[in-house]
Amino acid sequence: MSRPKGYVDSGYLRTVGEFVKALKLLSYDHMHIQAGQSVLDVGCGPASDTIELAAMVGPTGTVFGIDYDQSMIEGAERRAREAGLADVVKHQRADSAHLPFRSAQFDSCRSERLFKQQGLVEIEIHPFPLVTTDLAFMRQATVIDETERIARAEGVITEEKLNHWRAELKDADDRGLFFAVMLQLLAVGRKPS
Repeated sequence: MSRPKGYVDSGYLRTVGEFVKALKLLSYDHMHIQAGQSVLDVGCGPASDTIELAAMVGPTGTVFGIDYDQSMIEGAERRAREAGLADVVKHQRADSAHLPFRSAQFDSCRSERLFKQQGLVEIEIHPFPLVTTDLAFMRQATVIDETERIARAEGVITEEKLNHWRAELKDADDRGLFFAVMLQLLAVGRKPS
């Protein structure tokens, strides 16, 4: 199966997940999850959030995770089994633009890096600037290698200028002067009652 545009692997998702833990916890809070509810995680990856959400819905609730990537679903199902949550947490392959669920099946839904407004109310946007002094982490978190590859292919930057830029970044990192700021946005909303 071909990878969709913007695809990232499970290692990237785990690394970024740890980096944005506070943002994730805030998104859970905005879901107003209660024991016994049914919640959906769109773009669930390798069960990055579904296992934590299971603790919130308890043994009488359900958590469904969907992802486009079958290998992510297989890893998520394995992690749910290993956590003893196979009865509460379910994962399946699905396209976020065509959800395979009936309307109003879930009490709450979350998504990271996927957002499509469909008649939501009480929409809030919360900015979270993330600062790092770790060049290697910045390169992984921003998937900069792919951006550089495309920029070279499109003629936006020459190989010579790119190598010069990389050398300057490495020098700044070696001297303890490197820093980067990445802006994450949490967008929350709910369906009208």
